[in-house]
Amino acid sequence: MKFKLFLLVVIYSFISINFTYASSNLGIFAGFSSPNNEFNDLTTAIKDKNAEIGQIFNAGLKDGYHIGAILRYDFTDNILFRSTISWHKFPQTNIDIINPQNGDTLALLTSTTNIIPITAGVNFYLLKSFIGLYGFGELSYNYIYSSIDAKYGDIPISIDESPTDSRVGFGLGIGADLDLALVTVNLELKYELANLIGKISNEEDKNYFAISLGIIF
Repeated sequence: MKFKLFLLVVIYSFISINFTYASSNLGIFAGFSSPNNEFNDLTTAIKDKNAEIGQIFNAGLKDGYHIGAILRYDFTDNILFRSTISWHKFPQTNIDIINPQNGDTLALLTSTTNIIPITAGVNFYLLKSFIGLYGFGELSYNYIYSSIDAKYGDIPISIDESPTDSRVGFGLGIGADLDLALVTVNLELKYELANLIGKISNEEDKNYFAISLGIIF
């Protein structure tokens, strides 16, 4: 309950800041998230000249996916402050429950890692016109937990969730803006290390790539 309340406060802050500052912009984004050791699956599908859009989409979803919101605030002509909140979901292990009498699949169990980063950072623009090109860096505060989801037919069911861990991390990336007057279309590629600070002994690094497509209003 405390975590849900915290998320509501963050979302409310996004909206109120956007209305307070005329030069701030609120946006939404979504895309693929891929653990560092599985990113090659997605890039191979993208490079394949014979691959269809559906194949690339399925390759991305298999590794992970995310949705989120972003607040951007102009500081100078070439520097822009940014803050985001998003939810990254990484399916890891699939277990089929089979009917022994006819071999039909009764249910599918999926072990999933979830990361909810709240970030603050800066865009540095190399080009800012009709098309904007930039690099960015950000610090992140990450909520990390694992869950087991079941799918009975077409009905998804959440079975269990582990305790939530909190870690501090950072992200680096590149992006491009396409100014369409009423909205800005945004594309970003980011590398994120989610547990740089706060790891316990023998905890593995949680790092991933994220490809995002967004709209800034």
